[in-house]
Amino acid sequence: MVAHEAEFRQHLAGLASTDRYVRFLRDISDAARRPITPQSLRTEADIESFTESLSQKYSEKSIANYRSVMRRYVDMVGKRRL
Repeated sequence: MVAHEAEFRQHLAGLASTDRYVRFLRDISDAARRPITPQSLRTEADIESFTESLSQKYSEKSIANYRSVMRRYVDMVGKRRL
């Protein structure tokens, strides 16, 4: 589950990869078995916490991509004060 998905799409406005980024967040949530919300993903420490859940399932390259997407979500949370 990804909270504020519509806002995240707006935050990424204009990016050709918007749908892929949303799908990645859903994959992260599923793999970590926890929702992505402004409370669970708002800092670099939160990103690392989610990353630990991914390390057994994904390659380093995939994890690097997922970190990038999570940083975009964290950026949105900060800018929109969620």
